[in-house]
Amino acid sequence: MDKRKKKILIGVIAVTVIAFAAFIAGMIFLMSTVFSDRDPITAEEFRVEMYERGFEVQDRNDDLNQVNIEYALIANKDEKQIEFYQFANERNAIQFFNENKLKFEASKGSRHAESSRNFANHARYSLRANDLFSVVSRIENTVIYLVVAASDREAVNDILRELGY
Repeated sequence: MDKRKKKILIGVIAVTVIAFAAFIAGMIFLMSTVFSDRDPITAEEFRVEMYERGFEVQDRNDDLNQVNIEYALIANKDEKQIEFYQFANERNAIQFFNENKLKFEASKGSRHAESSRNFANHARYSLRANDLFSVVSRIENTVIYLVVAASDREAVNDILRELGY
């Protein structure tokens, strides 16, 4: 094998090794980002974030007869309502999440798009059906719940992404 072919072979091997290393690094980053624990926001952080986005935020704690819910906030703006709940413990939040997920699934009909994720300390279920977009998203002992017009899907998904839900 002459020197030119050796250089080409070495170059191909080097590029392959670098590409493989970049792929592995990307996969490690993706796995650590997607599957890692998330930190929940507090009721006050939700209130501030939504207020800064122009939502009117109402405290619904006085309306609750549930001892398991510590805080309940409802943010409203332009026909969009986003609800935030902080539960006494994670078990109660999981129960609330599961009940609402089942309620959404029962309403989906034949034409729908849904997404479901369930990890260590967080879970999310979303459904687009019957001109509505519904989400229930949990991190530890907090849950965000919403049902909005399907046309508002991108706007609320942007908000949820920025909130970490």
